[in-house]
Amino acid sequence: MVTQCWELAGGTWALYTENANLEAAALQAGLRPMAVYSKHGRVKAKQFCGEAEAVKAVAKVQVPFAPFNSYANEFGEEVKLAGPKVKKACAACGRALEASTNRQEYCDRCRARARKQAVRERVARYRQRCRDVTL
Repeated sequence: MVTQCWELAGGTWALYTENANLEAAALQAGLRPMAVYSKHGRVKAKQFCGEAEAVKAVAKVQVPFAPFNSYANEFGEEVKLAGPKVKKACAACGRALEASTNRQEYCDRCRARARKQAVRERVARYRQRCRDVTL
């Protein structure tokens, strides 16, 4: 977690933070958003500017660390990540699960068994095709 502040021209100060929880404190103190830093499209940090006293006060605020939960598009605008996970039932055992994608069918316990079964069926079809060609 990095939070830094430094002086810009004309008595204006800048605040750089990698802590998403500090963003609310900065906006509440009247600091203006200045820049969004991203790496591989994911927002890494934000920079704010404002009066020296406000920037120093925000830099001293003690809040728990939380990474930014968003991405930056090609224009540098912030885009929030996908919404809450979808709740559905496991296709094998029927237990409730929170699917992280819309294609997820199995719970953690059944996933390995379902994958092994799919491999068995695929290999059996392959062997049957090879057997049909050679006979």
